[in-house]
Amino acid sequence: MRLEVGSVQVDEIRWGPSTRFSNGTLTLDRDEIEELVLQDSQIERTRAEIASPGDSVRIINPNDKIEPRVKVAGRGVAYPGYQGRPTEQVGSGRTHRMAGLAVIDCLDYSAAGESQAGEDRTWSRDEHGTLGNDWPEGVSPDFIDVSGPGAQLKPFGTLHNLCIVIQAPSGVSADEQHGVSQSAAMRVAERIAETVRNVQPDYVETFDTQPRPDLPSVAYIPHLASFEPQVGPRGRFGSAVYGQGRLSAPWLLESTELMDGAVAGSGHTWIMANNPVVMSLARRHGKDVNFLGCILQRTNWTNQREYVLAAHRAGVLAEKLGAQGAIITTDVRGQRWVGTMLTVQECENRGIDVVLLTEEEDNENGAAPALLFAPTELKYVVTTGTGDVAGGFPAVDRVIGAIDEPTAQWYKAFPPLHGRYGIAHVADYYGYGSQSYADY
Repeated sequence: MRLEVGSVQVDEIRWGPSTRFSNGTLTLDRDEIEELVLQDSQIERTRAEIASPGDSVRIINPNDKIEPRVKVAGRGVAYPGYQGRPTEQVGSGRTHRMAGLAVIDCLDYSAAGESQAGEDRTWSRDEHGTLGNDWPEGVSPDFIDVSGPGAQLKPFGTLHNLCIVIQAPSGVSADEQHGVSQSAAMRVAERIAETVRNVQPDYVETFDTQPRPDLPSVAYIPHLASFEPQVGPRGRFGSAVYGQGRLSAPWLLESTELMDGAVAGSGHTWIMANNPVVMSLARRHGKDVNFLGCILQRTNWTNQREYVLAAHRAGVLAEKLGAQGAIITTDVRGQRWVGTMLTVQECENRGIDVVLLTEEEDNENGAAPALLFAPTELKYVVTTGTGDVAGGFPAVDRVIGAIDEPTAQWYKAFPPLHGRYGIAHVADYYGYGSQSYADY
């Protein structure tokens, strides 16, 4: 497959009388954007806000993040299958992307009632006292600063962000609220992307997946958590492949399919379309590696037998492709780590050299291992850190992401964070960030 990716750089974003793009400036009609969101009758209140790099702004309640992309030529649509979009195969032709921009749906649950007693509405990190005495009560570490030291920890802190703040609908499940919010953000991203359909990109990269068996053959095996056991096979939590979030056998995708958004959702839509592992290997393809493609492996199986089977099939597929090496990542911790390590073990036992790219666990002051467990077959590991934020976060002038005025705590300076499972500020599964941590 051959895909041209044209990058249109967004240097400024501002409000104006109409939605258009010109000379690096994206002008948005605020009323039009909000009307797009309100097309869903389940959404009663919304507000569109802008946060650009250097602004004294904190973004709270982030749900998903989307980079506006549009298929200019070739089959399918950008982000196929995502929230009901067409599922025709993508990865060929030409796609324009708006570099330096993200559409973030901020889902405010504060006024929403439970649809069933005790329902977990946020599926986010612990907000109730486990962060330490210095951390403000009721404040989650899942936020985005676009200024100060914290802006460098997540890719969105250095982007121009259009935030779509949505009051979560009442009387429906948390999963339904999640889907409503993501669908609204995609409608907005689609509209914005249309402004650059006929724009000459600042630069164009061409990716050709034609096999080069004369070079060392490498596969990429990302593990994607499925939340099917919690929300059912059609749930909208978790990353989806062509819109499918179900537990399934490994998917084999071309690198260019990921660039067209074939993996989306779970807050990772922008990240997976720009996955640095995929982009690096695709740029090296035909030069010093033969990039075979991406074997997308599911995690969250219900028992050891299923984990073993899934790992076995991923190894069989990698071997059948002729992989001599593989890079393996995972996008969540806990028991899903079992599946990741079994896949490492399976590949190594088939003669495929594996590099594991991963976050570390909380070191518990040096008393705990960096990985939950590691088989003897694991030889090569690249760490992306533990999620520690040593310098803390300065106070901000503005907080966006809540329908009504957020509590005063959100404006305050926040102390340093010691990363640990479930409450880390940084979730860097693919090597985006600059933080790292080692004290062994």
